[in-house]
Amino acid sequence: MFFWASGVVLLFWIAPILLTFVPINEMQTLGVILVWAGALPGLVLIVLAVVFGAIGLSRARQVEGQGRSSALTGLIGGISLFLAPAVLGIVGIAAAVVLTNV
Repeated sequence: MFFWASGVVLLFWIAPILLTFVPINEMQTLGVILVWAGALPGLVLIVLAVVFGAIGLSRARQVEGQGRSSALTGLIGGISLFLAPAVLGIVGIAAAVVLTNV
């Protein structure tokens, strides 16, 4: 689930956010449209990765640790994908502030 979520997030969330920083109006508009179109499936897959990762961790305890690494990958990966656009947005805003003050 994590790998599906990462593909959807990279294609329809992070890449379009980067398009909004291009100084061409058409590219910015396309970026905004793609961000909104890709946000819902990306969020659904991220939430599923976190939920199934948590369920997998609880079940791994019951079967003496089998599948623990896969569950951790889903849980940590889902949480990091959830935070990635926020971090990218903060970095982008900071870069824009620095560039406008130069």
